[in-house]
Amino acid sequence: MTKRTIARRYAKAMLILAKKEGIVEQIDDEFSSLVVLMDRVKVFWQVMTNPLYDVDRRKLVLSEVARMTGMSPPVSGLLGLLLEKGRMKYLPLVLSVYHEMADEAMGRVRARVYTAMEPTSEQTEKIREKLARIMGKEVIVEITRDGSLLGGMVTKIGGLVFDGSLKSQLARMRESLARG
Repeated sequence: MTKRTIARRYAKAMLILAKKEGIVEQIDDEFSSLVVLMDRVKVFWQVMTNPLYDVDRRKLVLSEVARMTGMSPPVSGLLGLLLEKGRMKYLPLVLSVYHEMADEAMGRVRARVYTAMEPTSEQTEKIREKLARIMGKEVIVEITRDGSLLGGMVTKIGGLVFDGSLKSQLARMRESLARG
């Protein structure tokens, strides 16, 4: 079984539970906070994934972190299950897959927009509105400044790429002129 298949099973089970309880977005938010926690408090992640610590000790650490962060029972339950099954190493992928599934369940997509210059909030809103019309869904825009772009932007939504960069426009003009 592949890592993604394993992660998908746990994420799907969590999504089913979250839908039943009406907390899909809450769980998604908690998972985002958990990613930040794992990134900022590296020792937490090291303890959770280190087999040199016995499972009971790791469970104690997990329950204390859950208490301190106000983690919901479904999220702490998932972490406990991953810990017991020796699958804690899959947690980052489970969180990522759940994030994708939650977006789909809530009728939204995420667009990564690479720009030469940081757009204003008005420009960002116009980009979001235009992409929402194209996709027919709510769009969450994540802007990334890319110094290699001369102008324009490149937008990635799932497997789609909309390349409106000055560089590719110039390349298309060059090809057109070369063809005569």
